[in-house]
Amino acid sequence: MNEHAGDRLVGGYLRPRHGGRSTRRRLPIAALVLLTARLLLPEYRAGGTGRVDLLSVALSLGASLPLVYAIKHGFDTQTTVTLVASAVFTVVFVRRQRRLSDPMLDVALFTDRASGTALGVLLVGLVGVGGALY
Repeated sequence: MNEHAGDRLVGGYLRPRHGGRSTRRRLPIAALVLLTARLLLPEYRAGGTGRVDLLSVALSLGASLPLVYAIKHGFDTQTTVTLVASAVFTVVFVRRQRRLSDPMLDVALFTDRASGTALGVLLVGLVGVGGALY
């Protein structure tokens, strides 16, 4: 059983029996973590980061949102049009990222065998977890 489903089962069991008491026990701990995290955790700032490329952001949204729409609504004529639009935005996004000196997403990572395999395994795992939850 994955941890998310376990949380829902345990929460569904505890809530009617204990009301908000279990939540009230966790709130002081969460507050303590929030207050001490700034002191205990080192700050990290990446050096030499570029500006946010709003066109790349828009292209990535244009590539991903129609794909999500198509997956959620099944296949018909409108979905086919959104899939074509998603493919066009994806191609334009990838071409733009290859040309930029400071890309939002370094697409060269996908050509490396180890990185590509790791990202593929991650994608399959997350799709499996997402499918199990819905």
